[in-house]
Amino acid sequence: MTAKECSEFDFKYLHLSKCDKSLVYDFLSLINKETLAGKVSRSLGLRKQGHFDKAMLNISEVNRDQVLAIREAQEILDKLKSQEKTEIVFEKYRQTFPFQIGITNGDEILNIINQIKLLFDGGFSSIVSKLHDNEVKVGLLNDELDFFEKRMKGLAAEEESDTLRNNILILVEEMQLAKKLIIDNIVNGISEQKFLTNSNDMLGLVKCIYLIMTSSVETLDANLVDV
Repeated sequence: MTAKECSEFDFKYLHLSKCDKSLVYDFLSLINKETLAGKVSRSLGLRKQGHFDKAMLNISEVNRDQVLAIREAQEILDKLKSQEKTEIVFEKYRQTFPFQIGITNGDEILNIINQIKLLFDGGFSSIVSKLHDNEVKVGLLNDELDFFEKRMKGLAAEEESDTLRNNILILVEEMQLAKKLIIDNIVNGISEQKFLTNSNDMLGLVKCIYLIMTSSVETLDANLVDV
């Protein structure tokens, strides 16, 4: 997703042109990367191949990034509400499906996320699942394309490569639409927080919540996570 495409998003309550360029760059970089769910999928693939150390490292990085995003979002809320710093603690991780992170003192940010999910009219899970499925498909198609470009020669190989590129492009466009819908609803949900008047603060929250909501590791109160 390019800066031009993102700037054309119909954000009713958030205008990227009013945000610091460094924050916009970080935001665009995040949404152009694979989601945390994509990283989890790759970790499961590594585990099946017997690369347990690499798989565990990837999962640890997912947990770290997700918890840091939760803490960063809460720090923004604390600042805006002029309240004491909320110490969010990562207490539990469920290593089997469904993957879950258990935190304490995260009620405020978790409530906002749950309110945003309601804006999808019950379709949040299907939208995110489709996004994750397409990420996996793009990864497989890219591996196949790499094979044809490096090891196969001739007209048939070129035609197959062109077909793969077109299929990848279609999936990427579908992913961009899904990301746009997710971000739109996050912006709309956050805009209901009446204390938010600064575009930089709103963009910071959007970035953090997008990362959390597009992960396949659900974030819950630690009391609700059974390990």
